[in-house]
Amino acid sequence: MKATLPQKTQRELIPTGNYPARVYEIIEIGTVDGTWMGEAKKTHKVRIGFELPTEKRVFDVAKGEQPMVISKEMALSFGDLAGLRKIVEAVEGKKLTDAEAVNYDVETIMGRPLLVTVSHSEPNEQGIVYANATTFSPLIKGLTVEPLNNKPKYLEYAKWDENVFLSLPEFLRDKMTVTPEFKRRGKAMDLPTVHVDLGEGEPQFDENGIPF
Repeated sequence: MKATLPQKTQRELIPTGNYPARVYEIIEIGTVDGTWMGEAKKTHKVRIGFELPTEKRVFDVAKGEQPMVISKEMALSFGDLAGLRKIVEAVEGKKLTDAEAVNYDVETIMGRPLLVTVSHSEPNEQGIVYANATTFSPLIKGLTVEPLNNKPKYLEYAKWDENVFLSLPEFLRDKMTVTPEFKRRGKAMDLPTVHVDLGEGEPQFDENGIPF
């Protein structure tokens, strides 16, 4: 008895390059299992989606051309090297201080513009190539970006919206439903107290890059 791999087809890829974009999706995934440097690790993740107005395709004849989108999952962390912090700094057009990072509401970036660099992965065993959002930078001065075409999607467990959850792709819903945060959805989350040393000396960070 032999099992077969599900057949996948190559989707149209966003070409490699730098694109003006807007944030249209912010989804708190929750704490998932993973590995880092060969060791098991639990990471609280978030998914950020970007709309690329210069790359339009016809997905539905009735709707005409619509912008392509690309998303990236990352740790819900504002460590110096954290991907989320790089996105926020690209949107704000400046480096965040640790004090600003501690008090920053991620929802603030919804709908705001930045530049997103897209690259392609190597083909996997089935020959499938994926487009990835790899780097983020501030918008070039004088460059304008079209308003959002997609309806913004925002979801966090403390402000649960079942309709937004049901609108997400099945693979993402499956990933979310096994997290401890999903079981407590709609309830206030107990977050750790964060302290930032604003005096002399370097601030200290925990294993997730969060200052304490």
